Amino acid sequence: MNIEIRNAYEKNLKHIHVEIPRNQLTVITGLSGSGKTTLLKDTLYMEAQRQYLETMSYQGIQKPKVGEIRNLSPAVIIDQEDRNENPRSTLGTQTDMYTDLRMIFEKLHHRECPNCKAEISASDSIEETEKINEKFTVYMYCPKCQYRMDKLTRSNFSFNTKEGACPTCNGLGKSLVIKNNLYQKDKTIVDGGVAIWAKTYAEYQLKAYYALLRYLEIEIPQDVPLGDFTDEQFEILKQGIHSNMISNQQKKTLPTKVLEGKYEGVEPKIWRKIADKKSVPSSLKDYVEEGICPDCHGEKLNKLSRSATVLNQRLPEIEKWDLHRLLDWIKQIDQNTDDQKRALIQDYLLDLSTKIERISKVGLDYLSLNRPYTTLSGGEAQRLKLAAILDSQMTELIIILDEPTIGLHPSDTEGLISMIKKLKERGNTIITIEHDEEFIKHADSLVLH
Repeated sequence: MNIEIRNAYEKNLKHIHVEIPRNQLTVITGLSGSGKTTLLKDTLYMEAQRQYLETMSYQGIQKPKVGEIRNLSPAVIIDQEDRNENPRSTLGTQTDMYTDLRMIFEKLHHRECPNCKAEISASDSIEETEKINEKFTVYMYCPKCQYRMDKLTRSNFSFNTKEGACPTCNGLGKSLVIKNNLYQKDKTIVDGGVAIWAKTYAEYQLKAYYALLRYLEIEIPQDVPLGDFTDEQFEILKQGIHSNMISNQQKKTLPTKVLEGKYEGVEPKIWRKIADKKSVPSSLKDYVEEGICPDCHGEKLNKLSRSATVLNQRLPEIEKWDLHRLLDWIKQIDQNTDDQKRALIQDYLLDLSTKIERISKVGLDYLSLNRPYTTLSGGEAQRLKLAAILDSQMTELIIILDEPTIGLHPSDTEGLISMIKKLKERGNTIITIEHDEEFIKHADSLVLH
């Protein structure tokens, strides 16, 4: 029984008819612009989604321009789009392998006792949980001097939490610096002195800035370029009510309305926007530059969290390793941990090993867990999705891939083909756009389009 596509005329398709065998690997190849992606993604995939959702009474997906498609089943698409643009997202967080490492560190970490300075192990320490103001806090006692301290939990090993993140860079590993081009010293405020302020907005901010100067009894620089401001006037312009030039006593009675003098300042407003967006907005990228955080040196965690060790290795160091080296370390833990401690972490070791071995089969074991997800190529991201789908034991799916060999070394193509064959053996239908001759040799059927 084949998947039958009848009279497809979406976009550049010319009322075509195609039959694709089920439970086989079919490769669609041909010239660029011939409509391969339109056929699979905009027609076959969208119609499979529409029919599937309508069986559950979900309406609203527009039918693609096709007469009919017979013998469909639920479809998934693994392409080079749909990228995670969160700057905090890494290979480790995206695959959840970083969570496994955090759990291992929670159970097995070594740290220095803040009282007697002895090295102590979390797994050898007595724990105590106390409820304070509706919040549970876990403590541990030093086995050497019985000093009670906060236990480092999984939250302490995450750069995305307040407990774990470096307080200087908030877990980004980077520090941001205002560039000199933000201020045009030869211009007045309303004529472009603050480069990110449009004229109307500049006039609005100018009123608030003048109001704050009046409140502080500082002379107002009327219609003069920024280069002629006094140090005091320029500092208030930059930092507003947050300026160190305003005494603590004055800050207690500052105006509460913007036009009365609650002027935020150019730079605090920039930092607030970046914090809200969790990234630098495109409108600010020309005026803010990144550097390595001076406190954590790019390791993202706070001092205590980044100093803890398992098998004499710190978590930020492990994150930098390629996956092949990480797998070796996992095996060392398994070999060098007694049965009682291994029982605490065996599920996390198994999950890490399984995921690394799958990723290795698609030729990506050179990646590290700290690799920002936004820096992966389209081909790398697609092969990671393909590795992830092997977790599923579902059958009778239609799995669509878009040139999965892009960026793949020829020696790794065999591992990719092996994974695809396993998906096919489970009773799934694999359809891929591909031009690689070695890959095409393994197709059960070929469609030239």
